[in-house]
Amino acid sequence: MARPRMSRAERRASLACAALLAAACRHPMPVLGASELSNMHRSCAERSANGSFVLHARENVGLGPRTAHGTPVVIYGASWCVACEDAANYLKLQGIPFVEKDIATDAGKAASERALHAAGLGPTSSLPVIDVRGTVTIGFVPCVVDAAWAAD
Repeated sequence: MARPRMSRAERRASLACAALLAAACRHPMPVLGASELSNMHRSCAERSANGSFVLHARENVGLGPRTAHGTPVVIYGASWCVACEDAANYLKLQGIPFVEKDIATDAGKAASERALHAAGLGPTSSLPVIDVRGTVTIGFVPCVVDAAWAAD
């Protein structure tokens, strides 16, 4: 029996999912523990205090319009994404409110694309995409999360 033909949009979505899965499978990593996440935070705080870390736009960080203080961080990710889980655990440890949006859904994927566009970043197949009150990162970058959350 012949398989039904996929539409162009269905083929694109299928290829995007395959690319995400392939990237995740190439780099299997264990979830970070609380002590490792605390060490990351401590390192970021030291770098910020001594001036060796300054928040600015770069290849994987976009600076969009700022949202109000207290706006939860948004993690665009997937259930199989270890870095997404690390980011969520980091935010929990720091007491930073967040919501998770699954890019496997059309609504989650569209919201991720809007956040990237608003911050001046292009489409990506990397996860997580994290929106901290308008500062958007491709990948989990703890120092950027800390600096963007603390910024006025």
